[in-house]
Amino acid sequence: MATRSPAEPIGIPALRTSQRRFFWTAVGLNALVWLYVLLRVRPHAEPIILHYTLYFGIDRVGEWYRAYLLPLAGSIVIALNHGVGTLYRSREPLVGTLLMGVAIVVQGILFLAAATVLR
Repeated sequence: MATRSPAEPIGIPALRTSQRRFFWTAVGLNALVWLYVLLRVRPHAEPIILHYTLYFGIDRVGEWYRAYLLPLAGSIVIALNHGVGTLYRSREPLVGTLLMGVAIVVQGILFLAAATVLR
């Protein structure tokens, strides 16, 4: 019968599985944001709406290619959170799982922002 060392936490494999699942969920949501922006934004000379607030309405317009900053920001969040989570995986496995959970939330917010502004 295999025994575990006292220093080895019990739930690490489950956390690693959750972190992997959260990573791929965040990547999938980011791919949806990229796809949405790619389908909605076409290159043209006229400025497009980049930001809208409930109180002031349209408050930022700009070039069409700046709309791609939304999915790019999501990709950067995934990369940074995954990198930091991987660094802390051996010492604190919950950190990586939480960071990838945050990445999922960020992707959802970015998708809602893209859907609201680029309709």
